[in-house]
Amino acid sequence: MKKILKRATACLLAVLMLAGEATVQVAAIDSNGNGTTKTVSYVATHNYTVYYLDLKGMCYIMRDKGIDVGVSYVSNASNVTFRWQAYNLDKHKWSLVADWTGSNWVTWKPEKGNFWLYVEAMTPDGATQNTIMCFASQKDYSHHSLNLNGMCYNIYDDRIDVGIAYDSDDSNLTFKWEAYNLDKQKWNLVADWTGSNWVSWYPKKVITGCMLQHGHQMV
Repeated sequence: MKKILKRATACLLAVLMLAGEATVQVAAIDSNGNGTTKTVSYVATHNYTVYYLDLKGMCYIMRDKGIDVGVSYVSNASNVTFRWQAYNLDKHKWSLVADWTGSNWVTWKPEKGNFWLYVEAMTPDGATQNTIMCFASQKDYSHHSLNLNGMCYNIYDDRIDVGIAYDSDDSNLTFKWEAYNLDKQKWNLVADWTGSNWVSWYPKKVITGCMLQHGHQMV
Protein backbone atom coordinates (compact mmCIF):
# COMPACT_ATOMS: atom_id res chain seq x y z
CA MET A 1 0.00 0.00 0.00
CA LYS A 2 1.25 3.50 -0.88
CA LYS A 3 0.34 6.90 0.57
CA ILE A 4 1.18 10.17 -1.22
CA LEU A 5 0.65 13.62 0.32
CA LYS A 6 1.04 16.87 -1.62
CA ARG A 7 0.45 20.43 -0.31
CA ALA A 8 -0.20 22.94 -3.10
CA THR A 9 -2.63 25.64 -4.20
CA ALA A 10 -3.60 23.30 -7.06
CA CYS A 11 -2.24 19.86 -7.71
CA LEU A 12 -2.39 17.36 -10.59
CA LEU A 13 -0.63 14.12 -9.78
CA ALA A 14 0.36 11.14 -11.93
CA VAL A 15 1.15 8.07 -9.83
CA LEU A 16 3.22 5.10 -10.97
CA MET A 17 1.71 2.10 -9.25
CA LEU A 18 2.48 -1.57 -8.88
CA ALA A 19 -0.31 -4.02 -9.60
CA GLY A 20 -2.58 -4.44 -6.57
CA GLU A 21 -4.51 -2.27 -4.13
CA ALA A 22 -3.26 1.26 -3.39
CA THR A 23 -4.42 4.45 -1.64
CA VAL A 24 -3.82 7.86 -3.16
CA GLN A 25 -4.21 10.97 -1.00
CA VAL A 26 -4.08 14.59 -2.17
CA ALA A 27 -4.10 17.74 -0.02
CA ALA A 28 -4.82 21.32 -1.13
CA ILE A 29 -4.51 24.65 0.71
CA ASP A 30 -5.84 28.10 -0.25
CA SER A 31 -4.22 31.53 0.21
CA ASN A 32 -5.87 31.92 3.63
CA GLY A 33 -4.33 28.74 4.95
CA ASN A 34 -7.50 26.69 4.78
CA GLY A 35 -6.85 23.17 3.62
CA THR A 36 -8.56 19.92 2.80
CA THR A 37 -7.57 16.40 1.83
CA LYS A 38 -9.06 13.69 -0.36
CA THR A 39 -8.24 10.00 -0.21
CA VAL A 40 -9.12 7.51 -2.93
CA SER A 41 -8.62 3.74 -2.92
CA TYR A 42 -7.66 2.16 -6.25
CA VAL A 43 -7.04 -1.35 -7.49
CA ALA A 44 -4.38 -1.38 -10.23
CA THR A 45 -4.75 -4.22 -12.72
CA HIS A 46 -1.34 -3.56 -14.32
CA ASN A 47 2.14 -2.77 -13.10
CA TYR A 48 2.38 0.85 -14.21
CA THR A 49 6.03 1.18 -13.24
CA VAL A 50 7.00 -0.68 -16.45
CA TYR A 51 5.51 -1.01 -19.92
CA TYR A 52 2.76 -3.58 -20.27
CA LEU A 53 1.39 -5.11 -23.46
CA ASP A 54 -1.59 -7.37 -24.12
CA LEU A 55 -2.69 -8.57 -27.57
CA LYS A 56 -6.46 -9.10 -27.76
CA GLY A 57 -6.74 -10.86 -31.12
CA MET A 58 -6.67 -10.30 -34.88
CA CYS A 59 -9.31 -9.25 -37.39
CA TYR A 60 -9.37 -8.73 -41.15
CA ILE A 61 -11.17 -6.87 -43.94
CA MET A 62 -11.38 -8.43 -47.41
CA ARG A 63 -10.47 -6.03 -50.23
CA ASP A 64 -10.40 -6.44 -54.01
CA LYS A 65 -6.60 -6.20 -54.15
CA GLY A 66 -5.55 -7.54 -50.76
CA ILE A 67 -6.56 -8.33 -47.20
CA ASP A 68 -6.27 -5.69 -44.49
CA VAL A 69 -5.33 -7.41 -41.22
CA GLY A 70 -5.13 -5.81 -37.80
CA VAL A 71 -4.45 -6.72 -34.19
CA SER A 72 -6.20 -5.27 -31.16
CA TYR A 73 -3.93 -4.49 -28.19
CA VAL A 74 -3.73 -2.69 -24.85
CA SER A 75 -0.52 -1.00 -23.73
CA ASN A 76 0.72 2.02 -21.81
CA ALA A 77 3.49 2.47 -24.40
CA SER A 78 2.81 5.00 -27.15
CA ASN A 79 5.24 3.49 -29.68
CA VAL A 80 4.54 -0.23 -29.89
CA THR A 81 5.92 -1.83 -33.07
CA PHE A 82 4.64 -4.88 -34.94
CA ARG A 83 6.16 -7.58 -37.15
CA TRP A 84 3.82 -9.60 -39.38
CA GLN A 85 4.63 -13.00 -40.88
CA ALA A 86 2.65 -15.65 -42.76
CA TYR A 87 3.28 -19.38 -42.83
CA ASN A 88 2.05 -21.21 -45.94
CA LEU A 89 0.75 -24.54 -44.69
CA ASP A 90 0.67 -25.94 -48.23
CA LYS A 91 4.30 -25.03 -49.05
CA HIS A 92 5.65 -25.22 -45.46
CA LYS A 93 7.29 -21.82 -45.85
CA TRP A 94 7.40 -18.55 -43.88
CA SER A 95 7.14 -15.15 -45.59
CA LEU A 96 7.52 -11.65 -44.16
CA VAL A 97 4.43 -9.43 -44.49
CA ALA A 98 5.71 -6.32 -42.67
CA ASP A 99 8.85 -5.85 -40.56
CA TRP A 100 8.53 -3.87 -37.28
CA THR A 101 6.10 -1.24 -38.41
CA GLY A 102 4.44 1.25 -36.09
CA SER A 103 0.99 0.35 -37.42
CA ASN A 104 -1.18 -2.42 -36.00
CA TRP A 105 -2.79 -2.73 -39.47
CA VAL A 106 -1.12 -4.03 -42.66
CA THR A 107 -2.23 -5.06 -46.13
CA TRP A 108 -1.53 -8.72 -46.86
CA LYS A 109 -1.46 -10.14 -50.41
CA PRO A 110 -1.33 -13.93 -50.04
CA GLU A 111 -1.48 -16.62 -52.67
CA LYS A 112 -4.49 -18.91 -52.73
CA GLY A 113 -4.01 -21.46 -49.96
CA ASN A 114 -3.97 -22.11 -46.23
CA PHE A 115 -1.94 -19.97 -43.83
CA TRP A 116 -1.03 -19.15 -40.29
CA LEU A 117 -0.91 -15.38 -39.91
CA TYR A 118 1.44 -14.46 -37.07
CA VAL A 119 1.99 -11.03 -35.49
CA GLU A 120 4.53 -10.10 -32.84
CA ALA A 121 4.34 -6.82 -30.90
CA MET A 122 7.16 -5.16 -28.96
CA THR A 123 7.32 -2.27 -26.47
CA PRO A 124 10.28 0.19 -26.39
CA ASP A 125 11.94 -1.76 -23.57
CA GLY A 126 11.87 -5.02 -25.57
CA ALA A 127 8.87 -6.78 -24.02
CA THR A 128 7.04 -8.86 -26.64
CA GLN A 129 3.68 -10.53 -27.13
CA ASN A 130 2.45 -12.57 -30.10
CA THR A 131 -0.72 -14.10 -31.46
CA ILE A 132 -1.58 -16.29 -34.44
CA MET A 133 -4.63 -16.83 -36.65
CA CYS A 134 -5.49 -19.53 -39.20
CA PHE A 135 -6.65 -18.20 -42.56
CA ALA A 136 -7.74 -19.81 -45.83
CA SER A 137 -7.20 -17.50 -48.80
CA GLN A 138 -9.68 -18.23 -51.58
CA LYS A 139 -7.94 -15.91 -54.05
CA ASP A 140 -4.41 -15.24 -55.29
CA TYR A 141 -3.58 -11.66 -54.28
CA SER A 142 0.17 -12.04 -54.87
CA HIS A 143 0.07 -10.80 -58.48
CA HIS A 144 -0.73 -7.26 -59.53
CA SER A 145 -4.10 -6.59 -61.16
CA LEU A 146 -4.47 -4.75 -64.46
CA ASN A 147 -7.55 -3.70 -66.44
CA LEU A 148 -7.50 -1.58 -69.59
CA ASN A 149 -10.70 0.45 -69.73
CA GLY A 150 -10.57 2.11 -73.13
CA MET A 151 -8.73 4.66 -75.28
CA CYS A 152 -9.29 8.33 -76.04
CA TYR A 153 -7.55 10.82 -78.32
CA ASN A 154 -7.00 14.51 -79.07
CA ILE A 155 -6.46 15.59 -82.69
CA TYR A 156 -4.01 18.43 -83.41
CA ASP A 157 -2.67 19.94 -86.64
CA ASP A 158 0.60 17.99 -86.47
CA ARG A 159 -0.24 14.91 -84.42
CA ILE A 160 -2.80 12.83 -82.59
CA ASP A 161 -2.36 12.32 -78.84
CA VAL A 162 -3.73 8.94 -77.76
CA GLY A 163 -4.29 7.80 -74.16
CA ILE A 164 -5.46 4.69 -72.39
CA ALA A 165 -7.50 4.56 -69.17
CA TYR A 166 -6.50 1.76 -66.82
CA ASP A 167 -6.95 0.39 -63.34
CA SER A 168 -4.04 -1.32 -61.55
CA ASP A 169 -2.35 -1.61 -58.17
CA ASP A 170 1.06 -1.69 -59.91
CA SER A 171 2.93 1.64 -59.93
CA ASN A 172 5.50 0.45 -62.50
CA LEU A 173 3.36 -0.22 -65.57
CA THR A 174 4.77 0.19 -69.06
CA PHE A 175 2.86 0.49 -72.34
CA LYS A 176 3.56 -0.54 -75.93
CA TRP A 177 1.66 1.21 -78.73
CA GLU A 178 1.17 -0.01 -82.29
CA ALA A 179 -0.96 1.14 -85.24
CA TYR A 180 -2.35 -1.18 -87.93
CA ASN A 181 -2.75 0.28 -91.41
CA LEU A 182 -5.84 -1.40 -92.82
CA ASP A 183 -5.03 -0.19 -96.34
CA LYS A 184 -1.50 -1.63 -96.31
CA GLN A 185 -2.32 -4.45 -93.87
CA LYS A 186 0.76 -3.66 -91.84
CA TRP A 187 1.62 -2.98 -88.20
CA ASN A 188 3.71 0.06 -87.25
CA LEU A 189 5.35 0.71 -83.89
CA VAL A 190 4.25 4.00 -82.26
CA ALA A 191 5.98 3.69 -78.86
CA ASP A 192 7.87 0.73 -77.37
CA TRP A 193 7.20 -0.01 -73.67
CA THR A 194 7.03 3.53 -72.37
CA GLY A 195 6.05 4.46 -68.82
CA SER A 196 3.37 6.88 -70.04
CA ASN A 197 -0.23 5.95 -70.79
CA TRP A 198 -0.28 8.80 -73.35
CA VAL A 199 1.65 8.94 -76.66
CA SER A 200 1.81 11.24 -79.66
CA TRP A 201 1.02 9.51 -82.95
CA TYR A 202 2.20 10.94 -86.30
CA PRO A 203 0.43 9.10 -89.11
CA LYS A 204 1.61 10.18 -92.61
CA LYS A 205 -1.87 10.79 -93.88
CA VAL A 206 -5.49 10.18 -92.99
CA ILE A 207 -5.88 6.42 -93.23
CA THR A 208 -8.31 3.80 -92.24
CA GLY A 209 -6.67 2.08 -89.30
CA CYS A 210 -6.79 1.08 -85.70
CA MET A 211 -4.56 1.52 -82.69
CA LEU A 212 -3.41 -1.39 -80.55
CA GLN A 213 -2.19 -0.81 -77.03
CA HIS A 214 -0.60 -3.31 -74.66
CA GLY A 215 -0.28 -2.94 -70.91
CA HIS A 216 2.67 -4.64 -69.25
CA GLN A 217 3.45 -5.19 -65.59
CA MET A 218 7.01 -5.01 -64.35
CA VAL A 219 8.15 -8.25 -62.75
